[in-house]
Amino acid sequence: MFQAFVLVACTPALLLLALVLWYGRCRTAALILAIAAFAGTMSWAEARDDGRYAQSPNREWFRSLTNQYGIMCCEGADGMSLDDPDWEFSGDGYRVRIEGNWMPVPAQAIVRQQNKMNHAMVWLWQDDGQWRIGCFMPGTGT
Repeated sequence: MFQAFVLVACTPALLLLALVLWYGRCRTAALILAIAAFAGTMSWAEARDDGRYAQSPNREWFRSLTNQYGIMCCEGADGMSLDDPDWEFSGDGYRVRIEGNWMPVPAQAIVRQQNKMNHAMVWLWQDDGQWRIGCFMPGTGT
């Protein structure tokens, strides 16, 4: 996780340096630096595919799911199905129960595509021991 933080923190600085080099007429160095900065972040957009759902008719649909930022939610192998008692909508938004604790779903994590699975799903990751919600798809009862 620390490596991802360093990359996020350094990418704007690298792009700024590339811009300075570009206007300083060091265009080759600027292009190389800009490409390196973007290439370092490209692995974040890749979905993990462990092959469990290689023959699933819904595989491409899972791969098309994105949150409000347009970031891929990954595949069904990465998502976790939620039973009805483990998610709900209140007047303020959605929340999900993870390991017995209720977590609010950030508005930008909500998947707007049609739910073909009929049950709610959440895509999580851990950051410094805390669960974070990358994507949430409500069940069809909403």
